[in-house]
Amino acid sequence: MQRKVYFVTLPGVMSLDLTGPAEALRLSGQFHLHYIGPQAEVMMSTGLTVSHLQPLPESLPAGSILIMPGVAESAENFASPVAQTACDWLHQQKSAIEAGSLTLVCICSGSLLAGKAGLLDGYQCTTHHDVIDRLRQQVPAAQVKDNRIFVEDRFVLTSAGISAGIDLALHLIATHSGPQAALDVAREMVVYFRRGGDDPQLSPWLRYRNHLHPAVHRAQNLMAAEPESAWQWKMSPPEHTSVAATSPAYSASIWASACAITMNNCASPSHSNACNKARVSKKPPSPPDSHRQGNSDGRRNGGDKSFNSPNSAGLFSPAPSPVINPRPDRRQTDTRRSAAGIAGNRDAGCAGR
Repeated sequence: MQRKVYFVTLPGVMSLDLTGPAEALRLSGQFHLHYIGPQAEVMMSTGLTVSHLQPLPESLPAGSILIMPGVAESAENFASPVAQTACDWLHQQKSAIEAGSLTLVCICSGSLLAGKAGLLDGYQCTTHHDVIDRLRQQVPAAQVKDNRIFVEDRFVLTSAGISAGIDLALHLIATHSGPQAALDVAREMVVYFRRGGDDPQLSPWLRYRNHLHPAVHRAQNLMAAEPESAWQWKMSPPEHTSVAATSPAYSASIWASACAITMNNCASPSHSNACNKARVSKKPPSPPDSHRQGNSDGRRNGGDKSFNSPNSAGLFSPAPSPVINPRPDRRQTDTRRSAAGIAGNRDAGCAGR
């Protein structure tokens, strides 16, 4: 039986906040989608117009899902009379949400309006990192969580911005129809991998890329293409020169200048992310012959012995010598890093929250 889903659609609604989750749910074939709002027609953030919206109903059927997408320029759009009408209507749904007969889902800045309606008081929640401080200020009774893709607390689910709405929709599909159904939809949508609620909003693939040096970008592109490789030991000086078109010693200098971090430390987040994803898929990464990688997060993931080395303090066992050492007279810095909290910005460029 299809589950009913209602999208509250307001002026300025973020296109992907609406269409991303809606398309994922539609592809599963297990949800019946409705689009409601105070107005019959609104303009989305991209300038497209959505029409034939149904009016806000007095109540929603038991077992329904109510989705509140975010809007562009939320400080302005959520202060409009139209948004206030939606806020008052949302407040009327509070008892149904608390009773568990209605599930509330907030995408991106949609949590701000839900919070204003009193629906997040006493709940753990999150939102897009650009507006998370506003959520804390506006809803002091909420337990706001930083750097989460989504948070589920009883019958209230909130997500970060833009693409995170798809992650949350896949979670809803998995809960309703099973993991295989969610996997099928992810494949259909060409989603690279499903992120869980505890994954950070900020992606390790984009960290340390906010610079303009082409040689460093070339080396980082290779690391992103083969994150499972142990770059501390794999790349010999000739190989490094062929990739970055610079000598190892010069690369160490420009790397530190461009990224404010050593090459080995910059490689560790990508390798850690690949190890964690490989653990989920049961396909182990390929370690170098003479050294075994461990995983500092092994205890949280059940302590898989095949991914843990005796050296549990960091991601890698120490190498006998690093590939790059521009100052051999100085003591080499330990480059082991923990995988926890490593992040770059997957949602970068999502301004106008």
